[in-house]
Amino acid sequence: MPSGLLLPLLTPRAGPGTWLARLLAGCAALVACWVEPASLTEQYESVIPARWTGPLLRVALISDLHVGAPHCDVEMVERVVAMANQARPDLVLLLGDFGVDDVVGEHWVSPDEYAPRLGELRAPLGTWAVLGNHDWVNGGAGVRDGLERAGVRVLDNESERIDDPRGAFWLAGVGDWSTGHAQAGFAVRDVPADGLPVLAMTHDPEAFGGLPSRVALLVAGHMHGGQVRVPGLTELVVGGEYVRGVYAERGQSLVVTSGVGTSLLPVRLGVPPEVMIVEVQPASAVVDASP
Repeated sequence: MPSGLLLPLLTPRAGPGTWLARLLAGCAALVACWVEPASLTEQYESVIPARWTGPLLRVALISDLHVGAPHCDVEMVERVVAMANQARPDLVLLLGDFGVDDVVGEHWVSPDEYAPRLGELRAPLGTWAVLGNHDWVNGGAGVRDGLERAGVRVLDNESERIDDPRGAFWLAGVGDWSTGHAQAGFAVRDVPADGLPVLAMTHDPEAFGGLPSRVALLVAGHMHGGQVRVPGLTELVVGGEYVRGVYAERGQSLVVTSGVGTSLLPVRLGVPPEVMIVEVQPASAVVDASP
């Protein structure tokens, strides 16, 4: 728990104002430590990438499960899968950090326990994944093998053409930036110069700055939405340039989800665990809709 939440509780001989502060801090601690981390929400975002000429897509983003951390067990994975399937996405993208190695109160959960549940995700264009920094710490090859045995295709600095009846596009998986695995240019090496748009996925949104220009949209996780975000105290546990939401730079778009699990401290406040459903709209549809 952040020390700022505890301080009012520890002050002796407090007056009425401090008792109110203690009460509020106690309520915040209860929500942050038990209520919010165990919740699960469905959040929606819409993005119109300037260079996206592909079809209108409904994409489910699932990131940072951190299975084995408090509040995130195999049952939580099952809840995530059920919520994503109910949204009926065209495509499901798993954005890394499936396991844990730094959360207070964690326990080890094998990929063979959670990967089969992720294999139950359903989308006509498939379920795809990249690995995160915690996956590499826990043995990236084992995580990858577990996912692929469950029918989840892992893209590690590589691309696949997706042939949707409404229009083809390329899906690229960029390796994790924070562990030195990101090779964005190498990831799109097999993409021909035929004009088809590229949707890329990665774990750490810091990879956004080094994307090849042919990538229209990057989706990422890693930041947990800051994990604790309250008025006047933002990004208390996890901070960075791209925390959550939609960003646009250099004619390219980025969408960052706050994910499901926790890092360092098993707390969340102001950013509940989420399955993010993103509607990717072609820029031409907006132009065509103009009078």
